[in-house]
Amino acid sequence: MSRQVARIVAFAGVLLLLAAPLAAGEKPAPQDDAEQVALQKLVDEIRPQVAKLRGLEWKHDVPVRLLSREELREYMQKGMARDVKPEEWARDNRIVRRLGLLKEDEDLRDLAQLMLQEMVAGAYDPKTKRLVLTAGFEGKANIPTLVHELIHALEDQHLDLQKIEKPYREDDPDRQFAIRCLFEGSAEWARRRFETLRPDAAHAHQKQMAQNTAMQKGQARVMRTVPTHMLLSTMLHYRAGPNFVTHAVGDDYVGGMAKLVADPPVSQEQILHPHKWLGTKRDHPRRVIWGGDVAKSLGDGWTKLAEHSVGELDLAVYLDYFLGDRKGRLNTRTMGIGKFVDAMSNRAARGWDAGRAKYIEHPEHGMVVVHALAFDSPEDADEAARTFGAALRLRNADAWKGEGWTLLDDEGSSKRFDYRGIHGRGRILQRDHEVLILDGIAAERFDRAWAEVVKTSFEQREDDHGDEARDPFEGYDVVDRQRGLGLKLPAEGWEAIEGGRSPMAFATARKGEVTVAFIVVDQGSTAAGLPRVGRMVLGNMFNPQSVTQTRVMGQAGIQHPLPAADGVSRMHIAGDAARTYVVFVSGSKAALEKASEDIRRLLDGMPRPGAKAPAEGAAPAAGLRSIPGY
Repeated sequence: MSRQVARIVAFAGVLLLLAAPLAAGEKPAPQDDAEQVALQKLVDEIRPQVAKLRGLEWKHDVPVRLLSREELREYMQKGMARDVKPEEWARDNRIVRRLGLLKEDEDLRDLAQLMLQEMVAGAYDPKTKRLVLTAGFEGKANIPTLVHELIHALEDQHLDLQKIEKPYREDDPDRQFAIRCLFEGSAEWARRRFETLRPDAAHAHQKQMAQNTAMQKGQARVMRTVPTHMLLSTMLHYRAGPNFVTHAVGDDYVGGMAKLVADPPVSQEQILHPHKWLGTKRDHPRRVIWGGDVAKSLGDGWTKLAEHSVGELDLAVYLDYFLGDRKGRLNTRTMGIGKFVDAMSNRAARGWDAGRAKYIEHPEHGMVVVHALAFDSPEDADEAARTFGAALRLRNADAWKGEGWTLLDDEGSSKRFDYRGIHGRGRILQRDHEVLILDGIAAERFDRAWAEVVKTSFEQREDDHGDEARDPFEGYDVVDRQRGLGLKLPAEGWEAIEGGRSPMAFATARKGEVTVAFIVVDQGSTAAGLPRVGRMVLGNMFNPQSVTQTRVMGQAGIQHPLPAADGVSRMHIAGDAARTYVVFVSGSKAALEKASEDIRRLLDGMPRPGAKAPAEGAAPAAGLRSIPGY
């Protein structure tokens, strides 16, 4: 939904969320020579290790400069002015405001500027082939960010990142999202692996992050101010991207990335649900074919202002803006539990299979909006059409007059909904897998325009199996589809309940005196960061000397004993690229010993990233299964 934000975001640092390119040919303000020399020396020191990790050779050096936040803010503003023309900002403001996603006193450029000035750590600029780092971190604490940026620089030298992305920057944010996630996921995979080799740098980095209150306040301000439809698509580059890449490459980072670059994902849906691209039956999006010319049918003065793809994430955040209870904003609670949109919007978008939007404008008569969407099944299309109607009703408020759904066939697989709103007449049509929407047009022009809209068709690839993809949570005992979590009990005699006291609690499994409670935080953690999570969970009860190394959910983890009045209690923590898992195990010593094999299966049941998907029809393994669903 926010194409301009996607266009100005560069391949960025990992401390925060995003960064913008520097203006080509600009020279950073001079820094202290000793500080600059030390930073360049650090880059040159780790470049060979980055090359070995990524399996690529450096073609040339990578210059780096350290800038103050004020200096970096100035360069970002120049980069925005260079890359996005004033008339483009004006156009997109009109579109987003027409959709109801922007208040009259809000401006896309101002909001994008706020994002960039508050959420920047460092950036690799593919135009100038150099790296810039924000002041505020010292010495080896810079290493994790530098590794992330150097992966971008190295891949750019071999692949030309701008060339890969350029065809999709203007009108295909769905595919651009997939590309960004692929390369941000690669950089994050490398950073996490590097941190296991340099735990001293990882600890220094996390310590300085925890002390950076200005950064934390800035991020909180952004979440309060910037709408979800602008912020989430960028933020998920660094959350969904690493999860996808980790599942795809497993332990073969070099070979896995080579395969992904040669055969990359093409949609938000495939990134958000890795099994739809990495599984045995791929879910390819349908192709939207506009059959008519709405602008021409409306007469003189009407022109197509813009057109772009609408992906699953785009659809979900659009619906959530009107149907959610957070007024289209993120907060720390929703960030922690991974429910970035409300449940109704999530369900409506989950069956997505194609989407495009077209905006047609007249200087005197306003803007007409056309949506063409396809879904995996008629049931998915029905839910999406009805949810879209509910969102439009809230969007139009007191101006809304709906005429109700009219069935167009005996089976109910085709129906339409006519309404009037702020901008004129509108119609929603569901026909089998498809949903067509025409919004905001004068009554006397409606029939001519609609006759062109219904000429739209959708083309499905022969190798698209989205309609028949197996439910990845079939056979699980507890399922949270919105978060993409499933729990399979290990044996007879166990029972499970969903949720718990904490919003992040997923499920609790019980057998007699034994309790295994799962808390899932939707933020990835490296091994170096697990003690910090333990400290956050336990507070003063956390003792670093009591931590032992273990394996949880197939990942490297830690174990910490807990005080128990009668029996034994302990906490396990592990993290992967997308999530952190906190598991509490308690019971009498005898009961825990008797159930030890079942407990092990619960803790190790989640397939390791990169493991082969279960065979079709195979029973799920015991334990927790995590497929982020957003």
